[in-house]
Amino acid sequence: MANVRDWLYWRLMRDFGVRGRGEYVNDNGTVFWDDSTGQFYEWTKMNHASWARSSVTSCTSFLYWVHMHIVNEGGFKPAGHWTTLPKLRGWHTGTEGAQYGDFFQFIPNHVGVLLDINGNLAEYLAGGADTQTKGRISWSTDYVPPAGFKFWGYLNIEEYYSGGTSEY
Repeated sequence: MANVRDWLYWRLMRDFGVRGRGEYVNDNGTVFWDDSTGQFYEWTKMNHASWARSSVTSCTSFLYWVHMHIVNEGGFKPAGHWTTLPKLRGWHTGTEGAQYGDFFQFIPNHVGVLLDINGNLAEYLAGGADTQTKGRISWSTDYVPPAGFKFWGYLNIEEYYSGGTSEY
């Protein structure tokens, strides 16, 4: 049986680890999947029209659907219902102890999944907006926190999720 951290990393790499499937890369090397791609729909359940009409941000929708994949596809059970991240079992402030697969929250208001963290550099997947015209999911490598943000904390997914029935 896989642990939740390894299972999630494997599952994200299945959809995002292969380049050349509808994404584009900016000058900083950040890879994007916009709201016309299958990855965006799979991980937000929105397309361009629904994203443009909604008041939901693609980062919160992305993290919600990461959670749903963990529960429904991976078979891992959450410790409780999400209300606000700091009240959950497994929530930690700061970056100490954060690992790949953990959910993060930046202030102001940005969430995603860490793919790697080493000192003050991290790789992460998160939703976002592309010049206010398209939704997107991005794979970024940046300082923790990136310019203009504060790293509020992370959810240790091994503390929050238990069980699991999936093999990968």
